[in-house]
Amino acid sequence: MKRAAAILLAAAALFEVCGAGVNLLPGDPDFEREWTSYSRGTWGFPYVNDGTFFRWDRSGGYESASCVRMMKAGSLSSRPVPLPAGTYTLSGWFRAEEKPAPVSFFALPRMNSWQGIAKLVSSRRRRVGTEWTRLTYTVTTDGSKDHCVVVRNNADAPVRVDRLMINRGRTALPWEPGETDWILIKPPPSECNVYPAGEEVTVTVRLHRTSSGPAGKLLLRVEDARGKTLLSRETVPAFDEKGDFTTKIDLPRGRAGWYAVRASYPGVREELVRLAVIHRAKPLAPGCERFTAVYNLEHHRRTAALFGDLWSSRGSGIANLKQTAPPWRFPHLEELKKLKAQGRKVKFSFGVRGPAWMLDPAEKAGAAALKVPVGRLLPAENMLETAWRPIVGALLDAYGKYVDIFECSGEIDASIGCNSYYKSKEPDQCRGYYVFGSPVRRAAKQISITSEEIFRRFPGAVVSGVRPSDVDSHFHYLFCASVLRQVTTKGINSFGLDCYPRPRWIGPGRPPAGTEQQLTQRWNDASAVLKKYGSGRNIFISEYGYFIDCRELDNPHYTLAHARLYARSLLKAKALGMSSFFCFDGFGSGLEGGIYHMGIWYRNEPLPAAAAIAEAVQMVENVTVAEARPLNARSDCLLFRYADGSAGAALWSFTEHYEPEILIPADSALRFRDFLGGDLEFPQTKEGFRARLRQEPLYIRRNVPGEDNFARLKASLAGIAVNEFPAEVIFRPETLKTLKMHLVGNFAKGTRRGEAGCSTDGFTKKYPFTLQGGGTATVRLPFTLKKPLEVRVRFEGFPVTGQYRYTLGRRTWVRKIEGPLAPDGTTGGKKTIPGLLLAGSAQIAPFDHNTWTGNDDLSIRLRLGHDGKFLYITAVARDDRHFGSPDPQRPERGDCLQLAFDPLLDHLTDKPGRDDDDFVLTAALTKAGAVCRVTEGRDRPKLQDIACDISRDDQKGTTTYQIKLPLAALGPAGRSGAFFGFDFRLNDDDTGGGPDCWVFWRNTFDGKGHPERGEICLLE
Repeated sequence: MKRAAAILLAAAALFEVCGAGVNLLPGDPDFEREWTSYSRGTWGFPYVNDGTFFRWDRSGGYESASCVRMMKAGSLSSRPVPLPAGTYTLSGWFRAEEKPAPVSFFALPRMNSWQGIAKLVSSRRRRVGTEWTRLTYTVTTDGSKDHCVVVRNNADAPVRVDRLMINRGRTALPWEPGETDWILIKPPPSECNVYPAGEEVTVTVRLHRTSSGPAGKLLLRVEDARGKTLLSRETVPAFDEKGDFTTKIDLPRGRAGWYAVRASYPGVREELVRLAVIHRAKPLAPGCERFTAVYNLEHHRRTAALFGDLWSSRGSGIANLKQTAPPWRFPHLEELKKLKAQGRKVKFSFGVRGPAWMLDPAEKAGAAALKVPVGRLLPAENMLETAWRPIVGALLDAYGKYVDIFECSGEIDASIGCNSYYKSKEPDQCRGYYVFGSPVRRAAKQISITSEEIFRRFPGAVVSGVRPSDVDSHFHYLFCASVLRQVTTKGINSFGLDCYPRPRWIGPGRPPAGTEQQLTQRWNDASAVLKKYGSGRNIFISEYGYFIDCRELDNPHYTLAHARLYARSLLKAKALGMSSFFCFDGFGSGLEGGIYHMGIWYRNEPLPAAAAIAEAVQMVENVTVAEARPLNARSDCLLFRYADGSAGAALWSFTEHYEPEILIPADSALRFRDFLGGDLEFPQTKEGFRARLRQEPLYIRRNVPGEDNFARLKASLAGIAVNEFPAEVIFRPETLKTLKMHLVGNFAKGTRRGEAGCSTDGFTKKYPFTLQGGGTATVRLPFTLKKPLEVRVRFEGFPVTGQYRYTLGRRTWVRKIEGPLAPDGTTGGKKTIPGLLLAGSAQIAPFDHNTWTGNDDLSIRLRLGHDGKFLYITAVARDDRHFGSPDPQRPERGDCLQLAFDPLLDHLTDKPGRDDDDFVLTAALTKAGAVCRVTEGRDRPKLQDIACDISRDDQKGTTTYQIKLPLAALGPAGRSGAFFGFDFRLNDDDTGGGPDCWVFWRNTFDGKGHPERGEICLLE
């Protein structure tokens, strides 16, 4: 967050320098010199600048020579503009060419969701005639996000756009040009800035400067995915009479990978362009099916060809049907014919959503009262035979022959199982977060009808009856099994999963993201459900993705994590036996609170994940045999046999704490690549190749004609020697003066002795330890918050000394107060304690645009303080409906506040489960009154002295919690200057059927509990 704040401050400072004129838009918004200094392409998918949606037109603009001509329905977006807090007015000139046309014109926070975009497109729609007209739009910003100006042509007829402008204030001022100085980086023509390896990639950099003042130096840099500068060059520009200077710079010749080209000049906005150079995918071998798909990549056919992407995904669109009787037509599905003609394969989803005229009017009214969108409702039961069945039949007759995988429903667990309206109708049919009963029976009947119509026309079709989101993976696909159990059609033969990892977020302040190891459990659970209620073992991933913080898209620490997790997941899915893997939407952004990006491109530029997936495709396609051969419990190694007789392997470490040196037996036929496609060379001795095992996959290939490459590579992998440090070293703070160093043994048997030293005393004092095989040893080291601690660890008889650097990062201070803590943060000593505010969709789980409708529905501000004897916790929760648990012995079954404590900070793995010292308190206003009791962990006597007061204000929609916990309950951590782990979440029950969702802080409650994800708190 500090880094993001620094970026915003820098942007604001540059705004003052570069945006001092009236028109604050970047580049040339008059389009007289060229349009790319203003925009790189469209807003929304697809991000293109190939002339399909708009062109730079020199046949006449508004009182000028040139403009942008928008050819058909599509949008044009400016580059991001930093707008400090204040009010601004947009303006622009528009003219329809043939007949009046609707356009939308608005400013959009760069980190926004597709729902926000759709709302603005609708609310800002204006009609323009065939004469030039100036449109305006006023926006107020809080300064936290930069904005893009979006112009959308909502018609399929040309519209001209010219002289766009943003000025301060509520009134559009007379036109002025935009930036006087700007830099433009132009890569060679391509789609999505992706280039085939082996070709020369020369980037053109143009500096336009007309302002006065001494000339500076133009700095050009080429960086790799780790942020390392590969090439740097300074140039003193020689401007021509128009104020232009142009130069060129080459990417590293012939090397695949991901690159950033940066250009900066004093007083001018820095320019950044992202590029990927990838190896061209091999053609499909006879008898092999393409495994990988990237949603919507078929819109960029040349890039799709480089990736080898042959899959497309489409939906039925039945929910949009206007007519209530035949003939039913689906013109948007004509595209399927083109896709099939291109040789693509299609995954097609019917979903369970019907058009508005199929819904029960009473259900629509009931859902509206609970703010449940009508799109989450099932068609009325009397409509299934009379309307749904013939519509499905008509669609299949027209387009079914173009489909390769049929999905009969969408994210049914979220849309139906978590549906708060259905839960309110049948609270007695709720278990956990799901409603069972009549909604399940109706969904099962609808799926039965859909699958019957498919099999009637296509007896050998691949049909998936249900498709769960990641919600149902918490419960081993319990909800989907309950639906399939009631599907009457025999022959459901596949199971598609929306298989997002848990947690799925990558960015500061977030727990470590879930890894590919979870896919094993997903495979096992899905296989068990399909075996019981269907047939075969065709498990595929219908959606997959990681969410990366939009503010960190230029931070290699997070973009590398994003890339390696995608690559490892793709590799693991293939080794498990998944039949296909769909990476979701490579281009969308702004999800979950408007701050997370889901794709492997950002706008029309690739993130490192794009290069990582392209190289992983080289490993998983044309595979005939796949085996998992882990080197040990801390790493993975996958082995592949290919149709052409070659073989490949992928190796990686699970965690950053484990990166040992490995020795690969000598074999001159082995070839190595990094996970972004770059060729590698390792030092070779008589024994073999020495390499470092890291979290990023290492790829090995062997291809000698006439040899059994698979057997030879398998033998080499079996002979790998792992020169691992005897222990994994993990640091946890104990007090302001002591740090606990935990050593987790990497060896199975025996005893090893060693000693540690640290920089606080110049490494002169030694701290001895003894470590049992497979066990854990703890060493207490002197510690200070003022500077990083350098630690050296040495084992007797081991030649390498482990060197570590520890800095206490994120932490929360628990302030010392006098007496009780009031809900508003005031104390007996008249001190005010700041609160922790959890609000917004990014803190909601499960988040499905259904169970949570806004901060009034669920949000919380919590405060902590202590007086040396007691820990005081107060919280004010906003909750529009309150349902307390009917059972005071199980307060977690209704609205409640849950507090998780990890007093010793001693959970050292990512395996779920709490340690003996951990416990969870649940505070709830139940039917029997206020309750605060231990619901997880040991119910120790000291925890019986908890004071709790809970009050509810239905008029304000708030619940206030006040808890007084003896510090003695935290053991040694319950004294000033000590650290402990803490987390909390607020469960929300809107129907009386159990919690529908919850707002969370550090996500330690996932599954059986993950204490290691908790916040580190320090008692002042």
